[in-house]
Amino acid sequence: MSGCCGRLTFYSEYINENSFAAAKVGLKNSQDPKTLEGQQIVINWSLPKKYVRLLPLCLVLTVRYGSGIVETIRYPIDNCSGFWIFRIQSLIFEEKKGISSYKISIEKNGLELLSEYHHLWAEVISIPEF
Repeated sequence: MSGCCGRLTFYSEYINENSFAAAKVGLKNSQDPKTLEGQQIVINWSLPKKYVRLLPLCLVLTVRYGSGIVETIRYPIDNCSGFWIFRIQSLIFEEKKGISSYKISIEKNGLELLSEYHHLWAEVISIPEF
């Protein structure tokens, strides 16, 4: 979203041993390269100055993994602009079978102020058994 309401941008990417600073400057990493494999979501927000009076806010990331598990992570926001990186690596990445889709929102006391979705995100509709 942009304009008077603020902006919430994001991207996700796969990471491996070449994604880290050590590889960029030619240093050998002592960790097993397999433990560095994973995925990350980089989230940036920029809110209008009028939101200062609402601080603190909460960034809510709801992640649907390839395994079908859905997890909600809350991250406190104390500034009108900033970024946060959510990362899964190694065994957790393998167990959860990577990130399939996600929804990101900024909330105040449970009220959604801004939200954006990964292009594959869809709310799951549960139908009770009869």
